[in-house]
Amino acid sequence: MGAKGRSPIHAVRFTADTTIFDGLFGVFNDSLPDGWGRLLLDRTVEKHGIQRGQLNPLDRLAYVGRHGMGALSYEPELGFSVTDDAPLALDKLAEEATAVLEGEDEAVLEELLRLNGSSSGARPKIVAQVSTDKKRIIHGRQDLRPGFAHWMIKFPSSQDARDAGAIEYAYSLMARDAGVEMTETHLFRTKKNKYFGTKRFDRDGDARIHMHSLGGLIQSGRSPASGGVAVEL
Repeated sequence: MGAKGRSPIHAVRFTADTTIFDGLFGVFNDSLPDGWGRLLLDRTVEKHGIQRGQLNPLDRLAYVGRHGMGALSYEPELGFSVTDDAPLALDKLAEEATAVLEGEDEAVLEELLRLNGSSSGARPKIVAQVSTDKKRIIHGRQDLRPGFAHWMIKFPSSQDARDAGAIEYAYSLMARDAGVEMTETHLFRTKKNKYFGTKRFDRDGDARIHMHSLGGLIQSGRSPASGGVAVEL
């Protein structure tokens, strides 16, 4: 017996009893990007001559490595490493994201993939580090820089209205006024547009916070009714 009467850890193989997540347990499937992130990864590997169908779930988790949502990490890590404090230009990234969605620009795929950070959701977005005064935005896939925090910034899709970012920011203010507990939000204004951003709820400084979707926990698949609710552990 282990400490305090608990059984010792054994090397045992566990197999998911469902194929909903391609053989993964739902909590591990939560680490995989969907929507925008999956599009970027699929098109990046095809740019290098690998068909997206050749990637299995473990290949995708190896790309996520230690940069996924929540606190789970995966080895060996096959993703990109970044050490870059150069400021990010939101308008330029938004234009590049639109070009990728329209199938026009393959040259920026890897940069957008590095900035995506394995986040979920259908809308284009980046994970970034934002300074306390909100004036500097740098690459998020690296150790946290002094005076910065981890944020997620969204870009509108081609179907969104031009003021989609401002509308989402207004909703966040209404939710907070209604008593909903949520992370800090901000409307990043540029010469061309306004972009909605939210401080990451799965990060406290550089410490990572466990979180899973309700759909992943109950093995019910990703759906608006179940997969869209995140549970912080």
